[in-house]
Amino acid sequence: VSTQSTWALLQSGLLALNTQEAYQTRSFNVNDPMCHKVFQRLARKLPHSYRKNSALVCRISGAYMDSNNPPMVLPNGSVFSYKILEEIYKTNGVIVCPSTFKSYHWNDLRKAFVL
Repeated sequence: VSTQSTWALLQSGLLALNTQEAYQTRSFNVNDPMCHKVFQRLARKLPHSYRKNSALVCRISGAYMDSNNPPMVLPNGSVFSYKILEEIYKTNGVIVCPSTFKSYHWNDLRKAFVL
């Protein structure tokens, strides 16, 4: 495979993932290539994709949030998946927000409803 072919394939993938939201550091997700600076630099001059439908993805686990793994809101407004928060709570007896490092109890959580 030539270098030119490799670059064309890489650009095709980046085109699909290149959204304006991908450049916001607060929405970092280790499973999203566009959250990494190297891919952001490569995609900077490419057009942004438009997504009519989107998915909620947990910033900690990278898992999709849906009716089986609903989004849960901490009192500080941070949103994570039910399953990862349950796992953290069972392990530590408390939930520590990775953004603010504040501790919360299970009863402090609220289920988010997305329309």
